[in-house]
Amino acid sequence: MADQWGAEVLGQDALIRVLLQAAGGAPQVLGEALHEEGQMAFRQTQKEVPVRKGYLKNSGRLSQPEGSGAGNVTVTITYGSSAADYAAPVHDLNKNYRNGRKWHYVADPVMGRVDGMEARLEKRIARILGRT
Repeated sequence: MADQWGAEVLGQDALIRVLLQAAGGAPQVLGEALHEEGQMAFRQTQKEVPVRKGYLKNSGRLSQPEGSGAGNVTVTITYGSSAADYAAPVHDLNKNYRNGRKWHYVADPVMGRVDGMEARLEKRIARILGRT
């Protein structure tokens, strides 16, 4: 989709303390925790994406964590492909859909998870560190 929405986690002291326990493995640990969080948002997008024949819904993907040289870690939810090149127009078209399906089928689930994300990530990271 051409438009992008996201949630950014910055400066949470508790989250930073937990990540410091991971030392050099922090990007991988954070990536795993973000991917788990992304899975929850992706599941909700699948419940909200409009379905006519199923091409758009079937084009949905959650990326594996990607890191940058600056220490940023990203997971991305995308919809659309050559089989569903109408993903962005459907996402941005305010229209009445059936069966709980809706426009902003990616933005709303992602933004709906922003509140409490830092605490959930902290718990996920602590759990991941506890099993390594």
